[in-house]
Amino acid sequence: MGRRLHEATITTRNARSHLPEGLHWRSIDPDVHLGYRKGDRAGRWMVRWRSGAGYRQAPLATADDVLEADDADVLSFAQAASAARVFVAAARREDRAAAAGPVPSVTTACEDYSTAIEARQAAKLGKESKITRARLRAHVVSDSAIGAKTLHDLRANDISSWRVRLRAKKLAETTVRRISSDFRAALNDARVRHGERLPDRFIIEIKDGFAITRNDPPADTERPSIILPDEDVRAVIRAAWEIDQEEDWDGDLHRLVVGLAATGARFSQLARAPVAALMPDLERLMVPSSNKGRGNRKRPPVAVALGADVVQTLALGARGRPARDLLFTRWGYARAGGLKWRKAARRGWRPAELSEPFRAIARRAGLSDDVTAYALRHSSIVRGLRRHLPVRLVAALHDTSSEMIERYYSAYIVDALDAVAASAVVPLLEPDPAGSSL
Repeated sequence: MGRRLHEATITTRNARSHLPEGLHWRSIDPDVHLGYRKGDRAGRWMVRWRSGAGYRQAPLATADDVLEADDADVLSFAQAASAARVFVAAARREDRAAAAGPVPSVTTACEDYSTAIEARQAAKLGKESKITRARLRAHVVSDSAIGAKTLHDLRANDISSWRVRLRAKKLAETTVRRISSDFRAALNDARVRHGERLPDRFIIEIKDGFAITRNDPPADTERPSIILPDEDVRAVIRAAWEIDQEEDWDGDLHRLVVGLAATGARFSQLARAPVAALMPDLERLMVPSSNKGRGNRKRPPVAVALGADVVQTLALGARGRPARDLLFTRWGYARAGGLKWRKAARRGWRPAELSEPFRAIARRAGLSDDVTAYALRHSSIVRGLRRHLPVRLVAALHDTSSEMIERYYSAYIVDALDAVAASAVVPLLEPDPAGSSL
């Protein structure tokens, strides 16, 4: 391409009609040329750009020789010039990304994030869970419209369109939220890993793509709270004890349910509590802080007061064990030949392992199937509010914020404050001897 470019007149339909068949070029940038390939009836737009010592070229769209331009499949000269610049800019971004190594994509972001999550779980629990990887592969990587996209080409409308397709699968709302959270976390993790190779707007594309839309349920339905009265909580604990004995849990299931009911902690928090967290003399349990929130900021554990009955129950599982061992454990099983299994060694509880046993517990306690172990947390929070504990204290004991308590439990706060206000009411009128008030 050393010789001077011959500028063809291709800017108008009439001018192009006088050109001979073949390929004609016009410069739209020092190193970018817009081409017009004339055929028997209509022509097509091309683009070529300098790449290294030579040029690369690619087709763009049909020229508006016969059909009117629609800025999509049929382009005028001005539209074709604009499309050529956008195409070349994207190609050059891809070249720069490829020069720095394998091009990061949605698929690699999901896989890298899943690997990081599994490594973190292995460090904490001794064995990783493949749940996050399975979710992302089934609903993100396998989606042909977004799974193969490179990160530097990912746009907010790609993410929002994916969210619409995800909701069309009619999954449970909690599942949709979990998948979306995992995908968003994977993209943000990739932004940290490959920040220098991604456009400056990448963080904005993520934010806009996951913005709440009319397709999302209203906030009031995002987290239905099932509040159990104290008697139902006791029924759950009794049912857990019965099933524990019948199914040979050796007290593991019962102790975990007692811990959840007594502390109102999340399952993931109690699953990480060491033996040393139980302080029988002080009648308290130091509950590890949650993993929620951004960054690696490590917060101190939360001291939760326990009743003497709860302390006695939990102490049975801690007796004679090293301080660093997990307080809440369960038996792991190994094959004993054929279809038989045997108890191998105790290990920590893993995500979702309580779901199936708790369904049986809820049924045994006479509760509906939509009651999950999380209802024990809701009930603990409301119990504190009804006992007139300050909202800030209730939030601190349950490792959450006052804003979250006010958002999801405002009705119970009002009830509690009404009771406090009513206790301040005193008679102000002296009774009249005739029976009326003065």
